[in-house]
Amino acid sequence: MDLSGLKQYIRRFREPAKKQKVYVFLLCFFCSAMFWLFIKLSRENQAVFRQPLTVIDIPQESILYDQSDMYVSFSLQSTGVRLIATRYFSTPDTIRLNAGSLPRLSRQGTSYHFVTSTMMTQLLSDEVDGNFSVLSVRPDTVFFQVVEAMEKMVPVHLQADLSYERRFGKYGEIIVSPDSVLLKGPSSIIDTIGHVHTEALKYEGLAQSVNTIAGILAPASHKSVQVIPATVEVHIQVEEFTEAHVEVPLEVMCNDSLYQYPPDRLRLFPHRVNLVLLVALRDFHLIDAEMLSAYVVCPDKTATDTQLEVRTESLPGFVRLESIRPARVDYLIMN
Repeated sequence: MDLSGLKQYIRRFREPAKKQKVYVFLLCFFCSAMFWLFIKLSRENQAVFRQPLTVIDIPQESILYDQSDMYVSFSLQSTGVRLIATRYFSTPDTIRLNAGSLPRLSRQGTSYHFVTSTMMTQLLSDEVDGNFSVLSVRPDTVFFQVVEAMEKMVPVHLQADLSYERRFGKYGEIIVSPDSVLLKGPSSIIDTIGHVHTEALKYEGLAQSVNTIAGILAPASHKSVQVIPATVEVHIQVEEFTEAHVEVPLEVMCNDSLYQYPPDRLRLFPHRVNLVLLVALRDFHLIDAEMLSAYVVCPDKTATDTQLEVRTESLPGFVRLESIRPARVDYLIMN
């Protein structure tokens, strides 16, 4: 290819006379294209639209259980300009059907509401602008099943995977508010549900309290089941903990009729033990030895074990027992 000749040909378009001819050609081409497009869009055309379909004004004691089709497709005829404006510049609206105005039929003992394509065509014709014509509607018939609704309160079970920084931990119980939710749906489904779960929460290395919102997982796969409310508040209080060592005397618990000797004949070695407790720093000052106790149970005279297990009474709610030192003590029965 002769590149020098091509370059010379291109240079000719830089001349003012040549540039003017190019501009005139492009302007004529643009005007012709716009005129052609205007003619095309002014003619009658057809386009298919798709809109969601829902049922309204359902009686309060009932619920929509099943719907054969969630969307309706329909063909509109109008000018191209109007069809383009409707498709790209208008927000698609939901087609709403009044449950009380729909005809019914019975199949195998089950009652259904239904709407035919003829009824839908009339409904759409009443809603669209007079410049549009509804040509066809699909599907031919849409069925709706409305059943008696049941309401039931069920507890919420929190799903949480938590880990804490060293010396930190959960303080008190995790608060879920509300702790129960209302389920509304067909009795055949609601009767089988005993509780609901939250979405899984996961926190690692917690060193401060957490306040968050957790969604409720759908308790059933069927879309007719409603959960009210759909979310719950979760409060996880986190505090720094420390160890507390409290020395308490050992008590002896005996059943005289069973063991046949009074508890004062039992000698313990040692007779005091050390309770190792885990307590939040904010509650450390509340620890009092008088609110803590430890005991052993009298052994049977025929017992061969030379040691007794140390046990504790119920502890205050703000402490957690880590260990008892020693956990077992020696004993001697005096004659």
